[in-house]
Amino acid sequence: GDGTFLAAARDVGPSEVPILGVNLGGLGFLAGVTVGELYPSLEDVLKGNYEILERMVIRAEVEDEDGLVFNCLNDVVIDRGGSPRIAQIETTVDGSYLNTYVADGLIVATPTGSTAYSLSAGGPIVVPTMDAIVLTPLCPHTLSARTVVLSADSVVQAKGYCEDGSLLLSADGQVAYRLRNGQSVTIRRADYNVRWVWTRRKSFYELLRHKLNWGRDLRRG
Repeated sequence: GDGTFLAAARDVGPSEVPILGVNLGGLGFLAGVTVGELYPSLEDVLKGNYEILERMVIRAEVEDEDGLVFNCLNDVVIDRGGSPRIAQIETTVDGSYLNTYVADGLIVATPTGSTAYSLSAGGPIVVPTMDAIVLTPLCPHTLSARTVVLSADSVVQAKGYCEDGSLLLSADGQVAYRLRNGQSVTIRRADYNVRWVWTRRKSFYELLRHKLNWGRDLRRG
């Protein structure tokens, strides 16, 4: 499923080896090939009947003596890490102060990640072949805090504060790192894209309509 795709993207993405995802899970936006389509899709690949689509990756650099770096196809999340206390996340874009989000957290997503955690937090759906960075506050304490869509070349810097110091950085929902209060995280576009194999069997819009049950009258059961 998508979790396996994300793990594979971390392992082979920097080498730009193309990835074909097969959906054995539930929602499956990344692993768009169903089990029933597996062998026909492999035949398409062997015949050259496919395209390679480029998916943008973001890079999170933690201000730390070890120089920690996390490359993410979906998103970087800074949140209160299970604490009952609300977080404050001071955020700048290209060196200009944007906001201090008083919230459960902040999601920094790619267009691919716009249909993941960011979507459930009220963020927009961004076509995955676009280049952009999406900032979505997580349960903000004010209604004026809204998602901001940035240029892909933007550099986002976030510093979180929580009363009990329990901030957590999550990379693609799979790798976690405990942050100190005031520890800076710089997020920018990575220097490579993930190469995604598309067999032309479904467009992104068909996949979106199917996964989100659009175009169906759900009142009829």
